[in-house]
Amino acid sequence: MTKSNNFITCHPDTGFLQVAGPEAAPFLQSILTSNVETLAVGACRPGALLTPQGRILIDMMLYRPSNHTFILRTDAGRRDDLFTRLRRYRLRRPVELLIEADLRLAIYLGDTPVDATLEPIAYRDLRGSGLGNHILFRHIDDLARFAAQNAIENIDETGQLIGEWQQRRIARSEEHTSELQSPDHLVCRL
Repeated sequence: MTKSNNFITCHPDTGFLQVAGPEAAPFLQSILTSNVETLAVGACRPGALLTPQGRILIDMMLYRPSNHTFILRTDAGRRDDLFTRLRRYRLRRPVELLIEADLRLAIYLGDTPVDATLEPIAYRDLRGSGLGNHILFRHIDDLARFAAQNAIENIDETGQLIGEWQQRRIARSEEHTSELQSPDHLVCRL
């Protein structure tokens, strides 16, 4: 496949959970590092589940497809552990937890804006420019339809191009870290 400026690549290692119900936002707000209550419908944000000592147990990306529904994405190998821990913390809250075994993630990297009102929903990665859109889909036909509606010609179903997205994500992280470590950020006024 020839890489162009506009392409979609499937992420090969993802696991999804759905957290739904009228108490979903307060439930997640009480146990995750991310500010879930301010996450807008149709947006995504990174988060993590921590130990009582503050160490990261499971990092994730949170998606909010509707007011009372959240999708949590983590590595495939951590999905079941996250599900077990959320069930343990849920207690008697009216929150429904589901493993979304058939949900998949594709990353759209391109210069052309996508129509976020189409199904499947494209969630803009707000961590930095160049990180593209996350597309959650169930069937490859849904992804092909999305690509056609947005005039995207290249779809990498195998995930071979995911490395480019990983490089952009890491570079953005390093750029952010160097900004925080610059002497201008370390000035303390007494």
